[in-house]
Amino acid sequence: MVHLLPYTEHEIECRRSAEEIGAILKKVTDTRKGAFRNYINTEFNGTVSPSGFRIFCDFRSNRFSYPIGSPWAKLTAMQSPIVRGTIKSDESGSVIRLKLQFDIMRRIFWTIWLGGMTFFFLIGLLALLFQSLGGLVVMLIAGAFLVPMQIIIRIGFRESAEDIIDRLEELLK
Repeated sequence: MVHLLPYTEHEIECRRSAEEIGAILKKVTDTRKGAFRNYINTEFNGTVSPSGFRIFCDFRSNRFSYPIGSPWAKLTAMQSPIVRGTIKSDESGSVIRLKLQFDIMRRIFWTIWLGGMTFFFLIGLLALLFQSLGGLVVMLIAGAFLVPMQIIIRIGFRESAEDIIDRLEELLK
């Protein structure tokens, strides 16, 4: 099934206990709120507990794949996901289940934007089926906004999600 907005789920298995995982994540996560956050000395911001975490990364200040200030760093910063993780202990260690998706405001904005462009694209297609040349214009304009934005959103999300998953695997294994 194709989703309007990207999201991904990932699972990390490690030999550490839930308490050890929580302690490691707390070392690299700034848990302060608002203007007091320290984007330079920590890799993530959010909340961490032994049973789970909710973190996000600011790629503009943290060095993951791209140098600070590069166009790709800005693209991944704009499409950086929120990471929700649950930590389950078992006999051989722990299993960390990650769900990466946009925060609620980005989901609302992109759903309205892409849904509106899809609506106008379909209206243009419908008008074109009834031999209205104006439908072609509407369809082309909506397509010009819809297709590149989907590509930018998906590439930016994928790049930042892969970087975050790689870093979490590196920290927790």
